[in-house]
Amino acid sequence: MQTTTGSGGGGDPKGEYYRLSAEKCFCNDSCSCCTCHCCALCMMVMWVIFGSLGAYGAYTILDWTSDGTWVSASCTTTDGVFYDDCCIGSKGLWGSTAAVAIVGVDCSQVETVYTIQMVDNILSVIAGIVGIVGICGFIAFLLFVPLAYSVIAVILDFVVMATLGFDDPFSWIGIAISCLIVVLFYYNWKIMKDAMGMM
Repeated sequence: MQTTTGSGGGGDPKGEYYRLSAEKCFCNDSCSCCTCHCCALCMMVMWVIFGSLGAYGAYTILDWTSDGTWVSASCTTTDGVFYDDCCIGSKGLWGSTAAVAIVGVDCSQVETVYTIQMVDNILSVIAGIVGIVGICGFIAFLLFVPLAYSVIAVILDFVVMATLGFDDPFSWIGIAISCLIVVLFYYNWKIMKDAMGMM
């Protein structure tokens, strides 16, 4: 990988992007070995992997609850623990050692919460794939996709909190992380735009 030392990049915009990514990234304040490029790339790979798993999991929950047959206000799970929470499952799982307890979510809220989660995870996969193409191909405008998804993710976090309540500290931590991700992708887009001379 060729890098440059001058502010103009020596005619190598890709090298200039790597240099600016290392020098001007806000991540450097807390981790000197982290650049906006590597942090964003790792983030998008995780979006694709965990988004795929999350979308499948949310779809499974929605499939189980589609007709309401295998939904209960309480249950004993496969580990033998009783939960006084909304429980869902399938015909094969339901019984004395039933299914999955959805802690903190009322049964009337399961469909709303998991529909939002499924949409969120599908969007994360799309944003991750497009963003990886953009950051590896040095196509600045494609970074608008993960940037836009990051903003949408913050909005969806607030929607879920409005459904479940605003008293969960972990939800606020998640929103704070989502806001940092917005800043991360904004920096990536701006640095690549400046280095590559693109809009």
